[in-house]
Amino acid sequence: MPSEIATFYLLRHGQTDWNRARRLQGSMDIPLNEEGLRQAASLQNFFASHPTQAWFASPMGRAQKTLEIALKIPLAKISVEADLSEVGLGSLEGRLQDEAVQQYGQEAWHKWMQFPLGSEDFCFPGAESPRLSNARLRACLIRLARQENFRAAAVCTHGFLLRRFLQELDRVEPARMIANGLIVEIELARATGEIRLVQTLLLPIDQQT
Repeated sequence: MPSEIATFYLLRHGQTDWNRARRLQGSMDIPLNEEGLRQAASLQNFFASHPTQAWFASPMGRAQKTLEIALKIPLAKISVEADLSEVGLGSLEGRLQDEAVQQYGQEAWHKWMQFPLGSEDFCFPGAESPRLSNARLRACLIRLARQENFRAAAVCTHGFLLRRFLQELDRVEPARMIANGLIVEIELARATGEIRLVQTLLLPIDQQT
């Protein structure tokens, strides 16, 4: 029988050249750069002392590669889940952040990046609102916990998706920045679907001070 509580280690993929340039990549399949590969390798110590029995990643190669390196497992063992994809960026995809601010204005950009109360349905043209992306991720995690028999799972996804989700679980001002390679630990009650934030931002062991 599966345990009543499923632990998820949610991590953001390592850095890409587009991350470094502050270019919005979304569903663009941009690979890890050298720093991203190093960040993924720095997670190995953490997962060596925090065993996992299941591994899930978004369809993007940068997420799958991060998990492959961090867990030292073959790609074939990683389950690809479309619902772990980055927030849909619509008209922003491929744009530099500064270009987006210039086109839409600072107030709209603040709503997009900080999602203050009352802006749950705000989004740019063709993009995905906080309400929709949070519901997608929550439903995915509940489904995985109930379908799979594991005590703890590693899930590699994307920064903006995690940022919004954490704000829903534990609102802070300003919203947390999710750096490449950071880990967030949550617990999910399989019976009720309740999700509890355990550690907000968990640095790889070799980066802790």
